[in-house]
Amino acid sequence: MEKYNDEALNSLLSEITPAEQAKTDAKMLIAVKIADAMQAKGWNKTRLMKEMGKTNPSEITRWLSGTQNFTVETLVDLEQVLEIKLLDLGESKNAEKIINKYKVDIRLKYARNEQMTGCFVSDSGNAATYYKQTIYS
Repeated sequence: MEKYNDEALNSLLSEITPAEQAKTDAKMLIAVKIADAMQAKGWNKTRLMKEMGKTNPSEITRWLSGTQNFTVETLVDLEQVLEIKLLDLGESKNAEKIINKYKVDIRLKYARNEQMTGCFVSDSGNAATYYKQTIYS
């Protein structure tokens, strides 16, 4: 596979500070945790919207985009509805520590007739792979 190299893109990426990257990483991780919990419950976006008492489907889409700046109230509501933990406030020093590692690789304009393993193709023809590893310590 040929690597894409664009000076303008590289310049923009070099301007991202470690603090900005940490914020982006946290938002993406929250989105992945929400999506994982929805999948585990067999829920779609409409079901989550109803369970959260929301009326605008685009709000759920924003949550799952990995760009949403959540309020604490929304995160607590999501924890209760999805029965997951999104906030770690150091509530229990003896609690089991769980480390989740995620790798998401998205490729655009996938040819549907090519062989695929471990990924999915959306209706728009985009292909994405997803990897999750959970480590208990």
